[in-house]
Amino acid sequence: MKDNRISFWTSQKGEEIRKLGREVQLLVLYLMSSPFANNIKIYYLPIKTVMNETGIPAKSIKTALKKLNKIAFCSYDFITEYVWVHQWNVTSLRN
Repeated sequence: MKDNRISFWTSQKGEEIRKLGREVQLLVLYLMSSPFANNIKIYYLPIKTVMNETGIPAKSIKTALKKLNKIAFCSYDFITEYVWVHQWNVTSLRN
């Protein structure tokens, strides 16, 4: 059986994320471990909060969220500042 911790980095989705750059990778890890995260995978997440907690500039966060939307990792509503993380856990990143 494959170790799920490793599959995050080596799965097809993990490789797609890695190709998007380090800030996108950091944002993915933040989205999966955010103190605002919950079991329904939809939560309020202001850009300013992400900036403060990750050190990623606002413009880069917005760009990263758009890239993650294109690969169906998450959807972010820039008006309400809610995120829906489609690919939630390490096991869901396997393929």
